[in-house]
Amino acid sequence: YLELFTTDAQRFKLRISLYQRGRYLIIWQGFLGTSGYNQSYDNPPYRVSLSAVDGLALLDSIPYLDDNGERYTGVDSVGTIVSRIMGKVGVTSVKYMPMMPIRPAQEGHTIEALGVDAEAIYSTIGESASCRSVLEALLQSLGLQIFQSFGGSWRVRSVASLINTKREIANETINNGGKDIELFSDTDDKGVSTSAILSLL
Repeated sequence: YLELFTTDAQRFKLRISLYQRGRYLIIWQGFLGTSGYNQSYDNPPYRVSLSAVDGLALLDSIPYLDDNGERYTGVDSVGTIVSRIMGKVGVTSVKYMPMMPIRPAQEGHTIEALGVDAEAIYSTIGESASCRSVLEALLQSLGLQIFQSFGGSWRVRSVASLINTKREIANETINNGGKDIELFSDTDDKGVSTSAILSLL
């Protein structure tokens, strides 16, 4: 297993799939944790443990700079900034769930209608801003969260959208098939716990 040891945190992509109805569905993807290595001094077979991360933690060590190591300039939409940051960890597509419009007769998604000046980012967060700190600041200020959904796709949604009793229907195996999501007591074995903790990025 020595060949698994590397200082490149994105060298090995890991996908976990579920075999269902004759095909494999990706349920999670990320990167194999490769910075540590240990091996039992025992005769085989012995247990091997692997760890992985989804990539968000890796953004902490990536500076918010362009491919030439230069500061970004000008005004970009929030959607462009989020996609640019997630692209640093190999995410090629970020989907944005519906959001309230910010102006009358608005065309297009709100995430593309909101712009942020790069100078404001650097003056607020600092010259040595990491991609993660910029992502966190943007999402937090707009009341948004990013998460990896079923299929390994990344989504951005408004925290306020969680008050809805129905979810987008992707298929019958997730989001409760689009049916009502009821609250149950903590003694029940279904639904959402009334004492659950919602973790936000």
